[in-house]
Order: sequence, then structure tokens, then C-alpha cells
Amino acid sequence: MFTGEDLSDFAEPAPSPWSPPDTEVLVPEWWPLARDRVACVGVPIAMVIAEDRYAAEDAAEAVVVEYEPLDPVVGIEAAMSEDSPLAHPEFGTNRCY
Repeated sequence: MFTGEDLSDFAEPAPSPWSPPDTEVLVPEWWPLARDRVACVGVPIAMVIAEDRYAAEDAAEAVVVEYEPLDPVVGIEAAMSEDSPLAHPEFGTNRCY
């Protein structure tokens, strides 16, 4: 099993189709697997590689994830309010893309 931290040594964030070159658009990095934090539903968190299907299924069943819930932000107005939780704290704002 591999996690996002395991891949950090040799993987890079995926290029974003939403960020045109030479602009100041804020676009979060998208790594192959989540690292430190999962900001939205659907982000892959682990990868299993095995010799056969049965070993892979056994290894996948052994993956245990403990999430610490984040406060949701629902709607544009809520996201833009001063006290809104940040989807990507590294930007200091919910404005991106």
C-alpha cells in the first residue's frame, strides 16, 4: 500500500487545465494521492499494488482511514464571507480557479 506521503519523493502534482500560463490564477496542487488533508469528496487516499486480485483485495480491506471532519462551505456567498472555513488554506482565501 502507498499513501500520498510515500509518493511525494518521486511524484509531482498534476498539471492543471484550469490555470492558463502567465496568469495569477490561484489553482491548488493536485497530487496523485491526498497528502495531509482531503479537501473534497472523491480525492484518492491510498493505492494498493499486489501480485494478484486476491492479495490486492486483502490489502485494500486492511486500509483504515481516520478522517477529522472539516467544516463544510456551501454556496458562493458562504465561501466568500470573512469567517468562512478555507477549502485551500495555503491561499488564505476561497477564491481560486
